[in-house]
Amino acid sequence: MSKEAMKKALEALEFDGFVPKDLAHRSLHAKAITAIKQALAAPVQEPVAWVEAWLDGKVQTHEENCFSADPAWLNDPIPLYTAPPKREWVGLTDEEIDELYGSPMELEHSGALKWVRVIEAKLKEKNT
Repeated sequence: MSKEAMKKALEALEFDGFVPKDLAHRSLHAKAITAIKQALAAPVQEPVAWVEAWLDGKVQTHEENCFSADPAWLNDPIPLYTAPPKREWVGLTDEEIDELYGSPMELEHSGALKWVRVIEAKLKEKNT
């Protein structure tokens, strides 16, 4: 989905006066808004080269500086990237923990919430 399409979807979801009536749909609505905002905030990576595959099985590569800003002249171009962009760590919300494990208050009372947060911290350490 293009960034422009995501902006329009976000605008529609945040339209004043629209609030889903039941709790389940409110949660989905809020998650959709959050997901779109995260996608819009993600860095856009530019290709470093393009590959075009020919019907006879040959493959040709083109460096970034060998084509105009619009590579439409290529035969079904495939963009090549150096590495996927780094994503910012996003921890679990209390609502997500509630969906997965039960009420955060019950988890806190049993001591399980502490372990959820310890595991989350270790994952964050390993992935950032």
